[in-house]
Amino acid sequence: MTTRTNPNSNFRYSRLALSVLAGVALALISALLLAMPADAQTAPGKPTNLKAATSGDRTVTLTWDAPADASDVVGYQILRRRPHKGEKQLRVHVANTGSTATTWSERRLEAGVQYAYRVKAINSQGVVGPRSNFVNAVPKAMSPGRPTNLRTTEITRSEISLSWDLPSDAHVSDVSGYEILRRRPQQGEKHLEHHDWVYGRTNTTYKDRKLTSKEEYVYRVKAFDSWRRTGVYSNSVRAWTEAFSATNVQATQITHNSVTLTWDPPTGYNITGYDFEYRRPDAGEETFNYLLTGTKGSATSRTFRDLRPNTTYIYRVVAKDFSSGILWGAPSESVQFTTLSKSESSGTSSEPETPAEEETSANLQAPVAPVFDSSSYSRSIAENSVAGTSVGDAIAATDDDSDSLTYTLSGTGADSFSVDDS
Repeated sequence: MTTRTNPNSNFRYSRLALSVLAGVALALISALLLAMPADAQTAPGKPTNLKAATSGDRTVTLTWDAPADASDVVGYQILRRRPHKGEKQLRVHVANTGSTATTWSERRLEAGVQYAYRVKAINSQGVVGPRSNFVNAVPKAMSPGRPTNLRTTEITRSEISLSWDLPSDAHVSDVSGYEILRRRPQQGEKHLEHHDWVYGRTNTTYKDRKLTSKEEYVYRVKAFDSWRRTGVYSNSVRAWTEAFSATNVQATQITHNSVTLTWDPPTGYNITGYDFEYRRPDAGEETFNYLLTGTKGSATSRTFRDLRPNTTYIYRVVAKDFSSGILWGAPSESVQFTTLSKSESSGTSSEPETPAEEETSANLQAPVAPVFDSSSYSRSIAENSVAGTSVGDAIAATDDDSDSLTYTLSGTGADSFSVDDS
C-alpha cells in the first residue's frame, strides 16, 4: 500500500497547535492577573500612626497620618470590631469618609467596652489600599451634671415640697432622672441615704409625704443617666415640718469689719436661743456655713466682728427651743449686706460727737479699773464641741464705780464664739 502525505494537513496541525498554545498563555496571564491586587500599580499607600482618643461623652476620635504619597487619596475606609458583640473580625464600618481629613469621630458609643479600629486609604479610581496599624479604644461616660438651686417650696405638718434647677453642663441631655437623698437628724441618722427616684429629665420637683410633725429633714438631689450612673450632689437644704423661724431679720451698724443683726422671735414657742448661718457669694460659696456657737436666751440681736472689708455676706437666723427637748426652727429669710471699705468706715463713726468744752470740763474723773481675782485667765474648748458647751467658771471682778464691762473675743475664728455674760 502506498502512503501519501497531504502538505495542507501539516499546516492545519501547526495552526491548531499555535491556537492551543495561545489559549494556554492567555489563561495563564488571566490567572496571574486574578492573583494580583486590582490596579496594583495605582493602589494608595498605607495610613500610619493611627491613634484613638476617648472623651467623657462616649466618643472615640481616630487620628492618623496620610500615606507618603497622598496626592490621589480622596477618602478613607474605617474598619471596626466590637468584641463585646461577639465580632471576631474587623468589618467595614464606614465605606468611604469622602474626605482627605485624617481625623474621624464616632459618638454615643457604649461606655466601658472595647472597640477596635483600622483605617485604609481610597484613591480616585476607588481602589482601597492596605490597612493601617491596629488600635483599641474604650469610650468613657461623663457622669450627669450637678442639679442646682435645690430649695423648699411648701412645708406643712406632714409634707415637704422640693424644687431644683437642671444641671447646667453640656451633658444635661444624658439626664434620665434624679435620686432623692434624705437624712433625719432627730432619728439619729448621720448620713444621707437613698430615699426615692424621680424619673424624667425635666421633672425637677418632689413632694415628700407622711412626715412626722415638728421634725427636721435634710435633703440633697443627684441626677442619673440611662445607665443609672449618678452625678454629684446638689446643694443641701434643711426643712422642718410645721416650721417656726425668726422673722424681720435686719442688718444694722455696718462697718468695714462688723455688723449687728436684729430680728423678731417666732411666736408660740419657748425660744432658748439662736444659731446663725452665713455665706459669701463673692467667694463663690453656694451653701451656708454654720457658726458653731450662737446665743442663749431671748435676746434678738447679735454683733458679728472680724468680717472682711468691702465683702458681701448673706446671713440667716435659726431659732431653737430646747425647753422640753431639742427642737430646731427653720432658717429665717436671708438678709444680705456688704461691709464698708476701710476708708468708708474710718470716715464714719458711731460714737457721739464730743460735747462742748464748757459742758464737760467739770467733775470729770478717771474711771476706776475693775479688779480681777487673777492677773490672767485661760479657757479652752475641744474642737467640734456642741453649741452651748461651757468653757469653765465665770471670771469674777469687782469695780468700785460700777462701770459697764464689755467682753470681746479676738483672733482667728473669734466669730465662731460668743460670751455668755450672765
